[in-house]
Amino acid sequence: MRPMTFAPALGWIAGGAIAALMLAFAVAVVVVHVRRRRSSDETLTACIRRVIMFLLAAVMMLTPSIVTTTTSRAINATDVMVAVDVTGSMAVKDAEYGSSGTISRLDAAKRIVKGITSTYADSSFAALRFGASGTLDVPLTPDSIAIDGWADTLAVESTSTSAGSSLDTPLDQLMLSLKSIRDQHPDDIIVLYVITDGEQTSDTARRSYSALRRYLDDSFTIGVGSDAGGKIPMASDGTATGQQSDGQWVTDPTTGKPGISKLDEATLESIADEMGGSYLHVDASHTIEQAVSAKASRQWRLTQTVKRRARTPLWSRILIGIVAMACLCAGIAAGANLIAVTAFDDATSQLNGNLKAASKDDADLSTLSALQQKADARFADAAAWSALLLPQVKDVIDTNASVSATLTERINAQLQKQQNTETSNAQTAPGSDGNAKQSGGLTQEQRKQVDDLLKSNQQSNSQNGSKGGKGKSSSNTNSTTKPW
Repeated sequence: MRPMTFAPALGWIAGGAIAALMLAFAVAVVVVHVRRRRSSDETLTACIRRVIMFLLAAVMMLTPSIVTTTTSRAINATDVMVAVDVTGSMAVKDAEYGSSGTISRLDAAKRIVKGITSTYADSSFAALRFGASGTLDVPLTPDSIAIDGWADTLAVESTSTSAGSSLDTPLDQLMLSLKSIRDQHPDDIIVLYVITDGEQTSDTARRSYSALRRYLDDSFTIGVGSDAGGKIPMASDGTATGQQSDGQWVTDPTTGKPGISKLDEATLESIADEMGGSYLHVDASHTIEQAVSAKASRQWRLTQTVKRRARTPLWSRILIGIVAMACLCAGIAAGANLIAVTAFDDATSQLNGNLKAASKDDADLSTLSALQQKADARFADAAAWSALLLPQVKDVIDTNASVSATLTERINAQLQKQQNTETSNAQTAPGSDGNAKQSGGLTQEQRKQVDDLLKSNQQSNSQNGSKGGKGKSSSNTNSTTKPW
C-alpha cells in the first residue's frame, strides 16, 4: 500500500495557515453551541454539520496525496582517454588475457583498448602512447573504430632509442589533453585508462599523478604481465613497427645477463590512488569487460534519478471538489440570507412606523400609501431570494410581507373613500357635517380595523418567534407592537 501524505497546493505556509483557521472555526462552533445551548434554538445536528464542513475544508487545504516514486534515466556524454605504455618491457610474453595462453604485454594492451571501446558505447575517445616521450596520437573523437585501428598499429619502441621506463613520461601530455577536454566539454564525464606493466627503471624519481585528479571523474590503472616476469626481447633498430628479433634479449647492465621485467602492482596501485581511481589486473580469468571498470562505465554513461512526488488520488480530488462546491453553495446561501435579512429589517422598520402612524386620528393617508409602497418593495426584494433562504427566514418574510400587503390595501381603500367623500362635499353646500371627520383622519371604524390588524400581526409573529433566527430585527425597540 502506498503511503499517504499531505501536499498543500498553496504550500505549507499558506495552506497550513488556512487549515489552522478552519480548525479554529470548528472549535469555535462547538464552544458557542455549548455556551448558548439553552438560549439558542440551534440544534445539535446543525452544530455537527458546521463542524464537519470546517474540518473537511481544513483537510482540503492540506490536500491528502499518495507518495509515488518516479525513476528517470539519462545517457551522459562520456569522454575516455586511453594511455598505453610502449616501452621495451611491453614486449615480454608473460601476459594472459581471457585464456591461459601467454601473449606479449602489448598484445594484451591492444585487447584491453578494444574492450574499453566496446564497454563505453556511444562515447568519445582519445588515445595516447608513451615510451621515451608521450604522444597524443588520436584527439578526442566519437569514432571508436579509429581507436581500435590505432591499437592495432601499436608497437614497442626500438631498443636503440629506449631510455628506460619512466611512468611519469605521459604526465605532461595527459595534463594538456585532459584540461583541453574539460574546458571544451565542462559537463562531460572524463575517464582515464593507463595501461602499463608499472615498471620504473629510470633513476629519476617519478612525479605524482595527483595533478590529474581535478580533471577526472574516474580513472583506472591496468596492469599487464606477471609477478614472475620474463626476458625482454630486443626490438630491431630502425624499424618503425618495433619488430622483435628472436633469440636476442635486452641485457641487464648490472649483471651482464638478460634482464628480467616484472609486473609492479604496488606502483600501479599508488598511481591509481593518486588519481583517486582503481587498479585492475587482467589475466586469464579477468578481462576488462568483466572487471569493475565495466560497472563504472555503466555508472558514468547512465544516470538514474529517483524522485518521490505526492500525487493526489482520484477519491481525494472528488472529495475536495465536493467540499469546495459545498463551501461555495454555503457562501452563496449565506450571502443571500444576509441580503434578504437586511431588506427585511428595513421593510419591517418601515412597516412598524406606518402601523403606528395609521393608528392616529390625523394620519395622512396619501403619505402612508407612498410609504407602504416602499415597504412592499423592500419585502419583495427580500422575498426574491426565497430559493436560497433558510426556512425560518422565509417564514417571517412571508408573514410580514402579508401584513404589509394587507395594510397597503386598507390604506388605499380608505384613501379612495376619503377622496370620494371630499369630492362629494365639494359639490354640496358648505357647513355640511358628516357622521365622520373629513379632515384627513380615520373614522372610528377605520381605527378599529387598524387595531385589529396590529393585534393580528402581533399574534402571528409571536407564533413564528421561535423560528425567527436571523429574521428578527433589533430596530423595533421603540414600537409597542412587533409585526414580525
